[in-house]
Amino acid sequence: MRSLTYNAAALLLLVLFWSGTACDFLGESNDTEEVIGFVTEDITATPPLVAPDTVQAGEPFEITVTTFGPNLCWQAAREEVVREPMRVTITPYDRAPAGNTACADAIAEMERTISVQFDTPGEAAIVVNGRTGWVNDPEPVTLTHTVTVE
Repeated sequence: MRSLTYNAAALLLLVLFWSGTACDFLGESNDTEEVIGFVTEDITATPPLVAPDTVQAGEPFEITVTTFGPNLCWQAAREEVVREPMRVTITPYDRAPAGNTACADAIAEMERTISVQFDTPGEAAIVVNGRTGWVNDPEPVTLTHTVTVE
């Protein structure tokens, strides 16, 4: 009898786990849509844009862009990177569950590392185009970080 109770409890926990997360455990869900990422500051302690203040001309360096999702079914999809001589513009895209998908209720942080290089000394800009306002009323937002290129 005890073994049957133990097995039933284990099965119930397994069912609750999978129904609570409902994200496809083999990869991404088929029921998703691609959206511009949320880069709102102060959602978590993780900043949405991390980049050095000073870099060397002609040497590549890395920046980190983190987007946020309201549950753990959100996934990083891709990013568009437009490179100009003294400006890099990044637009991150995430894959969000479409419709009524049950997901684990925790903030997803989706980090991307991007290599950047400026060849001319001076002031350069790193620009991230994203969204703010969280899920209910999203609005476009632009984050800008100025870099001194020596």
